[in-house]
Amino acid sequence: MSLTQHLGDSGSPVRAYIDGISPALRALKGGIGGDLSAADTLGLVELAASAVILPPSIGVDVARAGTAVDFRVRIALGGFDAQDSTANLGVTELSLRQDEVENGSHRAKILSEAFDVAVQILESPSSEANLDRAALLLAHCEQMHRDMIKVLNGSVGKACDTAVDGQAFADNLDKTSLEDLRSMMESNSAQINKWRMQIASGERFEPNPVLAGSMLVGGADADWLVGDVLIDSKAYGKLTVAKLRDFLRQLLGYVMLDCDDSLRIRTVGVWLPRQGLTRTWGLEMLLGGDPGELLPTLREGFLKAAGGQQMGIHVQVTQCRKNQLLADNKNTPQYMLVELARNSDVGIRFRTGRNAMLREATMRELARDRYASVREGVAGNESAPTDVLTALAQDKSIVVRRVAAANPRTPKAQLKALEAAPFVTSSRATQPSIESMTGDEVAQPRESGPTVVRILQDRDDGALDRPWFSQFLALTRGTSSGLRPRIPLPMASEYWASR
Repeated sequence: MSLTQHLGDSGSPVRAYIDGISPALRALKGGIGGDLSAADTLGLVELAASAVILPPSIGVDVARAGTAVDFRVRIALGGFDAQDSTANLGVTELSLRQDEVENGSHRAKILSEAFDVAVQILESPSSEANLDRAALLLAHCEQMHRDMIKVLNGSVGKACDTAVDGQAFADNLDKTSLEDLRSMMESNSAQINKWRMQIASGERFEPNPVLAGSMLVGGADADWLVGDVLIDSKAYGKLTVAKLRDFLRQLLGYVMLDCDDSLRIRTVGVWLPRQGLTRTWGLEMLLGGDPGELLPTLREGFLKAAGGQQMGIHVQVTQCRKNQLLADNKNTPQYMLVELARNSDVGIRFRTGRNAMLREATMRELARDRYASVREGVAGNESAPTDVLTALAQDKSIVVRRVAAANPRTPKAQLKALEAAPFVTSSRATQPSIESMTGDEVAQPRESGPTVVRILQDRDDGALDRPWFSQFLALTRGTSSGLRPRIPLPMASEYWASR
């Protein structure tokens, strides 16, 4: 469940919390008079009445057009890397789930090749129109991440079926959609150039900024940050006060998810390309006070609302915890994953190794790690190369072998061959002998000699809380998807455990 889904659920504690921390949003939920007064103060009434200068053309997929212009502006502002985008994530997810989709193998091939075409265009752009084509291709790929089955049951699936390869798919993109995208870029050139000048003058620019707490809500994907202003692109034709309130709620959600304040967001805004407008709001106005003083406490409450956990203390997010979140996040940029793969913390390398978005070269590096737990992470990664999984199925660690054997990508023929040839860890001469004994016998001194595993047999059977232990095993047992249920520890305990 993503942040967007949380906020779309009227019964969500996350949505209720965000509405509660902002006096402005609280006022918007009051009576009719209060609604209009608060909306007018925030400028929402004026925005809702703004003229649409670029209405969507007939036949244009509005959602895809919005994603395309988002990509296109990030390309124009510089620093955009398609490999670190949700478009790449969408193509990867389609390749992993192609068996769930009609003609899935062919469609996955076409969209993967279309993604490569977009990358080639970005590496050697020949015109603005060509960059528009790349952005629209990326938008198609990104939709695989958002709503794969629904999208492929429509025109995108049909276009994939008729295309012989990714280049043919790119060549046959809807001309009306390309024209719509070009119109939005040209009509908003003044605002785009303003952002370019800010970036050129040295202001911080983060395309698709990483939010440290995004995994707490199942993922959150902000658009871009210039200076201390977080901008969300909203290519909507018709605007209402209610829809604009939803935009503000989403932006405040992003602010809460910047748990360690690494982005130092102090202003949020929406860019409305179809109206040719940009509107920003300071956090001091939205939160009703100094954000520097309010945010630590507000973020603590948000973590409680997001996880349903009781928090005993307020602590800053440690670097270790931040690294854990980044290693688990499928949207973490590749350069960060490479750094995390070389972290001195074995646990961080384990988490990085199981990230399905990890590039093959880095995955192969972790598969050779000296620590079995790190290799275990790669063994459970459903996007790991089959030759790597075959090698890990013969690992000296039984845990690694079992995890690799359970991975659906591990070639079954190889597993059968391995089963036919028992794995030998060492010679019988070096195997320790096993002795059973009582507590009194353990206390007796033993002469030096071969290594012996001594198993105590007179344990008190009543000492184990069996119902608790049964629940613990159920919570910690892995699943076929690679995800693990979460042990319900208080947030404060999780903090101290992560230090």
